[in-house]
Amino acid sequence: MYRVVFAGLGLPPLTGTVPGTTTQPLALGTLRAGILICYESTFPAVARALVTQGANLLVTASNDAWFGPSTGAEQHFQMGRVRAIETRRWWVRAGNDGISAAVNPQGQVIARFPRGVAGAFTAPYGLAETRTLFVRWGDWVPLLAGTVLGLVWARQRWLIPTPT
Repeated sequence: MYRVVFAGLGLPPLTGTVPGTTTQPLALGTLRAGILICYESTFPAVARALVTQGANLLVTASNDAWFGPSTGAEQHFQMGRVRAIETRRWWVRAGNDGISAAVNPQGQVIARFPRGVAGAFTAPYGLAETRTLFVRWGDWVPLLAGTVLGLVWARQRWLIPTPT
């Protein structure tokens, strides 16, 4: 896909790069950090794969400068918060022009610098080993929930008589 997009934009092809063959956390003693580079934090499957491989903390380094003055950086941050909730992992994020923050497994922001503010902060975090339904079964959880809701809706719509 990159070849087509790059060619369409008149850019040279990517050369000298070799994609990795596995996804695994970075082990540092008992800490096993699931590293999500920039926009990878928006993809549930990436965080899930890292947690399945043993990540007990999620970490993101991000460059949100390309969003410009839009609300894109905030949206990018909020999408990452969902990864913390889905996996029940602490999420620590450092953004060079975006939002730097620490988020607990319930999605609560514990510490945060707004966009464009330089600095450093100390924030608590924890290491988690739990396996959520999403981590165990992936997209089957929301698909099953949607199917059940659709069946309940259909049953109520066609089996409950409409008053006349």
